[in-house]
Amino acid sequence: MLENVFIRYKKFSPSYQHKIILQHAMSAVQDIAPTDASIRVLLEETKNGYDGCIRISSSSGYFFAKSNASSLSALCFDLQYKIVRQLERWRELRYSSEQRDFRRAN
Repeated sequence: MLENVFIRYKKFSPSYQHKIILQHAMSAVQDIAPTDASIRVLLEETKNGYDGCIRISSSSGYFFAKSNASSLSALCFDLQYKIVRQLERWRELRYSSEQRDFRRAN
């Protein structure tokens, strides 16, 4: 279940299938986001397809990604990819610094 995930659709209403795709993408993002993260997604239909952005706010940091695509599915996957890359880098830095701190303490 998606908690603290807020999705706004501008100028369109997504199909059930697209809602499921987005829910799966945001579930994957939520799984690796900081535990206190608030995730906000804005998707907008444009003349050329779709624009979107995802913002994650947490006590550990702020993450942001934006994209555009000709299809809503492609937009969802691209946003997920971009934000997950940022979250993975954050996790790597977080755990490497925790390991350094642990080694210093012992």
